[in-house]
Amino acid sequence: MTGRRYLSLLLVVGALLSVSGLPAYAQETTANVEFVSQIGGAILPVVVDGAYLYTSVGPRLTVLSLANPVSPAEMGRTEPLGGGVWAIEVIGNYAYLAAGQAGLRVVNVSDKAAPTAIGQYDTDGYASDVKVVGNYAYVADTAGLQIVDISSPTAPAGAGFLPTAGSCNGVDVMGGYAYLAAGTAGLRVVDVSDPAAPAEVGFYDTPAEANGITVAGNYAYVADGNGGLRVVDVSNPATPSPVGQALTLEDDDYTMRLCVIGDYAYVTAVFSGLHVVDITSPSAPNPIGNARVLPGLDVDVSGTYAYMGSALAVRVITLTNPRSPYLVGAWGDGWMANEVALVGGHPYALAPETGVRVLNVSTPASPSLSSTYIPNPYHRTWSFAVAGQYGLLAGRYLYTLSLANPANPVEARRTEAYGYAVDVAIQGAYAYVAMNDSVGEEGQRGLRVMNIPNPVYPTLKGSLTTIGNGVGLAVQDDYVYFLVEGGGISVVNVATPNAPTQATFYATDNDLHDIALAGDYAYVAAGNGGLLILNISTPAAPVEVRRFASGMNVMGVTLVGDRAYVAVGAAGVQVLDISNPLLPHLIGWGETQGEAHDIAVEGDYLYVADYYSGLTVMQMGSELAIPRVWLPMIRK
Repeated sequence: MTGRRYLSLLLVVGALLSVSGLPAYAQETTANVEFVSQIGGAILPVVVDGAYLYTSVGPRLTVLSLANPVSPAEMGRTEPLGGGVWAIEVIGNYAYLAAGQAGLRVVNVSDKAAPTAIGQYDTDGYASDVKVVGNYAYVADTAGLQIVDISSPTAPAGAGFLPTAGSCNGVDVMGGYAYLAAGTAGLRVVDVSDPAAPAEVGFYDTPAEANGITVAGNYAYVADGNGGLRVVDVSNPATPSPVGQALTLEDDDYTMRLCVIGDYAYVTAVFSGLHVVDITSPSAPNPIGNARVLPGLDVDVSGTYAYMGSALAVRVITLTNPRSPYLVGAWGDGWMANEVALVGGHPYALAPETGVRVLNVSTPASPSLSSTYIPNPYHRTWSFAVAGQYGLLAGRYLYTLSLANPANPVEARRTEAYGYAVDVAIQGAYAYVAMNDSVGEEGQRGLRVMNIPNPVYPTLKGSLTTIGNGVGLAVQDDYVYFLVEGGGISVVNVATPNAPTQATFYATDNDLHDIALAGDYAYVAAGNGGLLILNISTPAAPVEVRRFASGMNVMGVTLVGDRAYVAVGAAGVQVLDISNPLLPHLIGWGETQGEAHDIAVEGDYLYVADYYSGLTVMQMGSELAIPRVWLPMIRK
């Protein structure tokens, strides 16, 4: 499978995937790929309420005790809630969650050891933030602002809706107005005095991408992506006007969320951690402190401590001296998965940020962690391929892992990659490596052919650097099908491994994410372009013969026999019958707990790399009986 299915975790807020688009006939059927279990996930939002901290582990709300403020202790967590938890608001005995494709979830937290989901409202898009005022929850959703009546927590009901110009990433409410961080549409101000009829009254188009927002007094403080912190005067909601800016970030860094306490704004940035900004003068905000604890995703402050969600853990940062914040504690072992491989019956779940997690699924309903491999020193890792008793892991180096005990892989050697290897495929005595110099330090791009008669000592056999940055590849016979960053497939002749040559370039309209080969056909995950099926009987002249137009963001594809298992992001998984590649049809579908990026299959079980929700285990039931006349395809 390809290793480039990596979006830095926090691009996710600005690039949330479509949750609609199942063919009409599928919408009329019951999902037959059923949820079995889930394990792992990223640790994202943090909210302090009295002596407790509320956070997430993937799709589960988790309650921590702060009896020892520098050493939070878990008290309880929910069952999976149907989507990754992006934001939490605690009011009394209830927690209100923005839970991605699961919309708004309501959880009874009166018993901290056993928090229990009691209500749900399925928003129109993908819920990423929530604010509660009175009997209403204001939900920031990719479709816009959703206002939900929560007077009955067990039966939340839609009250009002306002579509927004951009993806609604964040929300705060004050004085009858909702203030929205609306992505590329900046700050939007909405009159919500009548919850049934919200109306936009003003806006300020921030320079970058508004991800988070907090309102204090007459000012809105906006985490504006790469634009840093923006301070906007909202004393007149109809004419918000910028008054101050702080935080000049590196090109690849961006602010995510923030909170305002007294004279300070605490701002998280993905690649620079927690920033403390003095806002005594809103027109001249002054950054005074920085704790470089990465990645910085969300933050809340209690007393002299900041608690920061950072995907891998809740980080505890002392603020005793705001000019010199530093890490003093942590809780959790968060991990994500954007690729999965089966080795000796063990799913290997990996993501660039969190290394490799080896799982025991001998009892699929109760998966457990067998071992963890994280390179030391830490570097991102992208993709994994098996060569006999060894595995090759693509990253800053090409890591050779001994698989003598599949439950506990051991690093045998690391080989300099001269850049970042983002995918690796093995055929015979050669490993084919996709290089990308845009994901890390400068290095090589294109294709590298490695000689691996002994996988412990891979050596360079040949390379082709002129075909651009790679995002993935697959190999069959004498040809490598190399997915190019930005779209397109470079078909490379590797009959002479020390001198690979480009046979042709096949242009596509979409960014590509994954490719799988079977005989005369290539199956290409093309994001919003669906699943492309190409005839490659003549490798130098691929021809598109079908496109499964699911209308969803296709991230990955795995072939097993006459079936294609397709990962469709926030919409879950689809299973296609491809016994006739010219007439593929849907025989199974199901929703996962996060954003499906990759699938490994063993028997009836699907092991889904569910990105920030870790690994989701699903089981295929009886095939759907679908009349072929309903096939959702287009022919080019």
